[in-house]
Amino acid sequence: TRDLIVGTLIKKSGLQLKLTSRKTVDEDGNKIERVYCRIRAPVSLLEKKADELNYRLQFRPEVDPGPDFWQVQKPGIQDEEEKFVEIKNEEKLLVTKAGAAEHLEQMYKNGYIHASEVHIFEDEATPKHWSRRIRTLERIADKIPSCNRWNPYADFSTRPTERHLYNEYASVRGTTIFMPKDRLYLTRQILENIFDFAVLQRVEVIDSMFPLHDSNYGEALTTSSFLKTWIYPYMGDRDKIGAPYLSHPANDNGSYCPWVMMPWAQPLSEIREYFGESVAMYFAWLGFYGYYLLIPAIVGSGMQLLYYYGIITHYDSSGIKYYMVLFSIFMVVWANYYNMQWTTEEKICALAWGTNGFEDAEGNRPQFHGDTSEAWWLCCFGEPEQPRRLSQVTNQWETYYPPHKRSMKTVLNMVAVSMMIIGLIIVISINQTIEHILVDDLDLWWGLYVMHVEASLQIIVLGKLYKAWVEEANEWENHQTDSKFEDAKILKTFLFS
Repeated sequence: TRDLIVGTLIKKSGLQLKLTSRKTVDEDGNKIERVYCRIRAPVSLLEKKADELNYRLQFRPEVDPGPDFWQVQKPGIQDEEEKFVEIKNEEKLLVTKAGAAEHLEQMYKNGYIHASEVHIFEDEATPKHWSRRIRTLERIADKIPSCNRWNPYADFSTRPTERHLYNEYASVRGTTIFMPKDRLYLTRQILENIFDFAVLQRVEVIDSMFPLHDSNYGEALTTSSFLKTWIYPYMGDRDKIGAPYLSHPANDNGSYCPWVMMPWAQPLSEIREYFGESVAMYFAWLGFYGYYLLIPAIVGSGMQLLYYYGIITHYDSSGIKYYMVLFSIFMVVWANYYNMQWTTEEKICALAWGTNGFEDAEGNRPQFHGDTSEAWWLCCFGEPEQPRRLSQVTNQWETYYPPHKRSMKTVLNMVAVSMMIIGLIIVISINQTIEHILVDDLDLWWGLYVMHVEASLQIIVLGKLYKAWVEEANEWENHQTDSKFEDAKILKTFLFS
């Protein structure tokens, strides 16, 4: 099996694989030999996959330096058309192709551009096309400062005329347009197009699959760097520990986190670069929520002090706790205020991290498949339709799965979840009855402890069984995108929790 998997990956993926073995001891004390397969994706393969997926990458800041750059006003000029000097310069065309080529050659000799950017490419058919690229390369060479807080994103393209637009990041192998989380995501997509490794792990063909973030010493982001800037922010530099939420100015380069905010500070940009947007978004929400909880905490503590010193009483003459009524009203107002603020912060995160509109342009999951025959007891589903069909929108062949079948499967799974919840309620009732008999009727001192241990084991066992069922049930529903798959999984998990 191992040789088949490795051989298929080498033949079909273009990935670089290296096998190593290590002798170890299993849980039963037996000596076994574990085989590790390290996988590396060449940059050219990552770029090809990014182009295929329309993967969004961030532009360089010099591509669009912002309104302060374009709207530089020329002194003494009142005419509106003459005020914007840089826009006028941008419209100046290098008319001849020979002149443009000579200009690019000079920039290359001065060390401003790479050798691959010297040429006038075939798809640069007019002076407007090559002039626009040259002006952008000039701004990049001059390192024009940008007034935009966050640079825009665009779908990646391998076209050489657009290669210079994307931001570059330092790594141990030189500059690259991919962050660590980009390389890991694209590599995983390449792997999942060949094998469903989640299934292979479930049937124990492979033990585990994990990213080697620190495989290259010298990377800027490591677990050690996070220990100083995230876990123990007081140990790190104040200009690197971030802030409780992304929109805070302390997240900008060269800005310092205020001392009072340091307990809630977290380097969200680095978390996103290392772990990806989904993990970063979770901690962005967690930090924002924790920071805003200071408001009810301060108000609640103040009311507790007033009660402690007798300024407010426990009950009034009618037996009503008016201070609790006021605090409840305050919490309702605070909850609405927090929700409004988080909605704004969420949109800022989407803008800063390039995830705005991500679900609308999201591609198919590697595990998504067309319509197939179902089990005999699902005869109500009818005969399977064609697994591939011609899209009426794009006029391209696409994988198709009938939405009504997915809806029927979702309903069946929800019925199953409801039955499990009813069964759980019955089990809890039985436990409480047994506890009552042991403790109250039989007066056994150890009865309460036994039932607590039983309840703990019940939570662990049922949780593992339910988690395994959720994985299978979610795969059975055959969701088209990762976002819809995760949403359905979260809903099932939440209902049983």
